[in-house]
Amino acid sequence: MKKDTLLSVKYSEYLWLCPICGNLYGEYNMTRDHFIPRVFLREKGYCYERCNIVAICYHCNRKKGHKIVTPDYYKYLPEHKQKLLWYIYKNACEKHQLLEWKGP
Repeated sequence: MKKDTLLSVKYSEYLWLCPICGNLYGEYNMTRDHFIPRVFLREKGYCYERCNIVAICYHCNRKKGHKIVTPDYYKYLPEHKQKLLWYIYKNACEKHQLLEWKGP
C-alpha cells in the first residue's frame, strides 16, 4: 500500500489503524479499499478518485468485498475524513443511482 493513500489513519511511524476493526497493523498488512466499489465506478464511467480509497486491513477488505456501505461503517476513521466519504456517497447516490445497483 502506498503511504500517500488519502484516507488512512497513521498511528505511529510504523503502525496503521484499520478504520473498520480498530486493530493496529504494519504498513504491509494494510490494503486499499474502494469505498464506492470499483466495479460500480467502471459501469458508470466514473473516474477513480484518490478520495475513494481507504486504507484497511486485509481481513476487513475481504469481508467487505463489493458491498456498498455508508461512511459510518469505517467507525475508527476520524470525523473529518468520514465527512469526505459522506460527500462522495451522497454524490454517487444522486448522480449515479448507487443504491439501485445490484452488484457485479
